Amino acid sequence: MLKKSNSIRFTNFVTFSSVVLSCTVGIFGNATSALASCEDDFCFLLRDRNSIVYTEGPSLEDWYVDGVDHLANSSYFYRIGNNGRERSLWTLNLDSLNVSNSNGRRGLDTLTGVWTDNRNRFNIEIKWSLSGGRRGSGVSAINEQVSITNKRRNQDLKFHLFEYDDFDLSDTIGDDIGVFENINVYRQFDDETTVLMSQIAIDASKTRYEANDFPLIIDRLENGSTNNLRNRPSFGKTLSGDVTSAWQWTFNIDPKDTVIISKNKSISSSATPVPEPLTILGSATALSFGAFFKRQCAKKKKS
Repeated sequence: MLKKSNSIRFTNFVTFSSVVLSCTVGIFGNATSALASCEDDFCFLLRDRNSIVYTEGPSLEDWYVDGVDHLANSSYFYRIGNNGRERSLWTLNLDSLNVSNSNGRRGLDTLTGVWTDNRNRFNIEIKWSLSGGRRGSGVSAINEQVSITNKRRNQDLKFHLFEYDDFDLSDTIGDDIGVFENINVYRQFDDETTVLMSQIAIDASKTRYEANDFPLIIDRLENGSTNNLRNRPSFGKTLSGDVTSAWQWTFNIDPKDTVIISKNKSISSSATPVPEPLTILGSATALSFGAFFKRQCAKKKKS
């Protein structure tokens, strides 16, 4: 079972300390690198204005808006055909991971990754673009574009893609309310924060969804058997507690063809005031240490 916020792996406290310093310089100094020194160089830090996103490989691990973390995990899974198990994108071969600046503001705000299966049947490209708001505004957004290419010359590809999202809004666990307004829009909120997610997949032959308590969805995606999302609760019906959500897209991809999914996640929050400029450097270090210890506590609580 995937534990909350457990995928960034630090070999020891000395290694972690170097990550903190690297990230702090990357956020608030003149450095242009967003690469954090975590295991295997899979960990990146994206930033734009009031927002910071920690990523590792094909997963988003934390999303800070004005200093408050709202995200435990966002991950992708896939399945070939109607039978067989779902697999994490971590099981694919990594072709490339690149960070860039897409808006001209200071900081590297975009991560693009490409993964290919070991039988060379398909590849997946995911592009995440972070767009922060003014400091203190509490607003932030991530645009995602997923491209799936059938690399075979003479055979269609029956492909299922799953996106799993576990938000703990306002950095608290167990007090959120989630609702699928329709097949394209999901909203999750607490007293201080709302996250709104939308998706468009024109080429999908079928789209399914689910909201459920942690860890019911992620346990099924990782249990080694064939699973499909359950299309519940019904549209407009709310679910409260430690809410998680997922989408499932089904494609019949022609040989050498590509299908695209476009997604947007936006946060609006009043959870935390912005620190004074002279305290930003210290806050960045505390934020990094706080993220580490939050992971340790979450692992104990969620195990």
